This record gives sequence, structure tokens and C-alpha cells, in this order.
Amino acid sequence: MMQAMDVTVSAGNASRVIDVSVMLPVSKSLVARQIIVSALCGKRLSVPDGWMCDDIAAMQRVVSSGGGLVDVGASGTALRLGLAYLSLQDGEFLLDGTERLRQRPVKELVEALRCLGADISCIGGEGFAPLRVRGRAMSGRQVCIDVSRSSQFVSALLLIAPMLKGGLEIVLQGDVRSRPYIDMTLSVMRDCGIKIEESADGRIIKVPCSHYDAGGLRPAEADWSAAAYWYAIAALAGNAAVRLPHLQCGSVQGDAVVSEIYERFGVVTEFRDGGIIVSHRRGHPLPASFDFDFRDNPDLAQCVAVTCICLKVPFVLRGLDALVFKESDRINVTASVLAGMGYGVHTDGRSFMSWDGKACAGGGNLSVKTFGDHRMAMSFAPLCMMGRDVLIEDAGVVSKSYPGFWTDLARAGFSVEPC
Repeated sequence: MMQAMDVTVSAGNASRVIDVSVMLPVSKSLVARQIIVSALCGKRLSVPDGWMCDDIAAMQRVVSSGGGLVDVGASGTALRLGLAYLSLQDGEFLLDGTERLRQRPVKELVEALRCLGADISCIGGEGFAPLRVRGRAMSGRQVCIDVSRSSQFVSALLLIAPMLKGGLEIVLQGDVRSRPYIDMTLSVMRDCGIKIEESADGRIIKVPCSHYDAGGLRPAEADWSAAAYWYAIAALAGNAAVRLPHLQCGSVQGDAVVSEIYERFGVVTEFRDGGIIVSHRRGHPLPASFDFDFRDNPDLAQCVAVTCICLKVPFVLRGLDALVFKESDRINVTASVLAGMGYGVHTDGRSFMSWDGKACAGGGNLSVKTFGDHRMAMSFAPLCMMGRDVLIEDAGVVSKSYPGFWTDLARAGFSVEPC
């Protein structure tokens, strides 16, 4: 894992030609669910060193804890999935993490788990970490849960549902965001032998009391969210061929939609030999403007916004409500950083960002404050392809999901210099 440091990124020849093979990190969202399922089977999922990132390490700490402090760092996934898992385990646990993690909401999940018999105390403030959990047996019933702020509330409940006496019926309330992550959870559970019923509208999910078969776990896929940064780079390069192994057509990862999004910018995706080749179509006309609803794919929004800025394509990005609860308040910090560069991005601070394409940056280097957010660092790095150096503060934050990002950039011809 990279230590905290600032780096200066410049494109050099990479702005004209990109020809590289990149071994992306594994999907941390998928592996997190597999770790929980394995642990509920009394097993430990073997995680190769090459898969390791901060979020996966945090989830491993959750399932290996016998009691006491469980520090999940900045991982909201480990906080929420881990809270449900620990509620069933023998022992007393204190689930905690970074200061930003203590600001991330978990109230809806806490209340749902308490309805099932969980013993959870919120130490700092109701609905937030740190959380004291006294594990105990729990019984299923119908629970209604508002998922407007996070789909992880549902995934956390689903993963433990087969272990509950009587099973569990979950009624989803509110505006469902990031639905593909719920579907990913259901896919993992079905692979492991759990029979699940869903209503026609997907708002009622019934899970029987059952037993997981960990032998049904599929090999983990590479991370489509991480692939997005290479799509952005391909879109901005004069000529690009980026080979990304272990990405599948028909993936359970919702962020696979990145291939469709970047078609609008002339980027072509070819599935071949168990992976993809991402190339740039020369002469493809750029869209007059870009308008997209990211309610199911909010982690792609920052990357796409920076791509539009670089290509001078006006944009309206909608459905961003979940971003204010991420590792940073991604709507407002993205708008703030872009404003500091001279780009007049408009936002309501809650659900959308837009840019009219008329503003332009001034001279000098570009500076990006990451606010402890890995996606701020990786989304803004391609700005250097505009021909100006980009300073990324606290560049080590990429260890949360993609520890090798800066090394891969250097292999692709970029200059990445600590400063």
C-alpha cells in the first residue's frame, strides 16, 4: 500500500498514444460479499496478495475478529456488511473507523437489525459509528427499510437472512439507489444455493432460513469501477489500445455500464480472451452535450465529469444523491475542485451537477485536494492529458480500492513524480 504523499502527474507521449495491458484490481464489492458468505459457512476466503486493498483488508478484519475493537478504516462496505455479520457472532465488538466513516449513515440498518433482535448501541450519536455490538441469535420477520441513502443496508440484511430463524422478508422503501449492488448480493447468494423470491417490482425480497454452500462461489471478476479511469484515458488519447483482463460481458457489476457511456465519446469495447480491449475511435464526433442518470452507478460520475471537462462537452449528471454520503461529499468537493480550476460547475449540493461548457481553466498547474477519497485522486488524474501537470494531494488514498493505480499509469507512459 502506498504511503500518504503528493504526486505530480503529466501525460507526455501518453496524450497521443496509449498502448498498455493493465491488471485491474479485483471487484472489492464482490469479494466483500464472498468474504461474508464464506465466514457464515465457517470458512475463511483465501484472498491472494494481488487482490488486497484497504476495503478488502477491512472486511477480513471483521470476519476474523473474536471481539473488542474492529477498525474498518474508511470502508463503508465493511461498516455496514460487518455490522449485520457481527450482530450474529458470539462476543462483544466495537465497530469503528476514520472520522469520515463516523459521519456515514447507518441508522436505517441499525433500526432494522434491532427489529430482528440485535443488541447494538451507537456510542457517538444515534445512527453513526462507533457502534457497540453484542452478538446474539436473531429471528427473522418482515422488515421495512428506507434505502434512499445506501443500498448497502439491504445487502447487509440479505447476507445474514438465511441464518435467521424463520428467514427474512425485506420491503424496500424510498428511492432505491445503486440497485445493481443489491442484485450483485442476490447473485452471490443464489450461486451459493439460497432460494430467493422477489416481487415483480423488486421491492419485496423473501429469503428462507437455509444454509450457504460456499462451494458455489465464482472466481472474482476484475473491477469495472477501476476500468472507468482507463476508459477516460482512452477517450482523451489520440490513439489508444488498453487491454484489461478478467472483465466479463453480462457482469453482475453495475458499473459495467461504463462501456456504454464511453461509446458516446468514441471509445470502443471489444470482449476477447476473457477480458476486454478498450480503444479510441478516431474521428468519432463528440456529443453536443452529455446527460445521464447515475442513480444506479454513482461511482462513475466524477470520472465522467472530468472527461467532459477535458473534451469541452457540456454535461448534466443526475441521480447523484448517494454521493454526499461517500468517502467524501463527492458532489460538493468535485464542484469545489473544478471551480478552483476555473470551471463553473453548478450543483444543487444534493443530486446533480451541470456544466455549460463555456468556462475555461487558467494557466499554471492544476491542484487536486482528494479529501481522503480514492475516487477523487483517480478521477482527476486524466486532467493531465490536457497538456498541463496535475498535482494530486495525498495520492496514497488510492490504496482503498486500486493500490497499483500510479504504477499502472507510469507503465502506460505517464510521468508520476512524488513531491
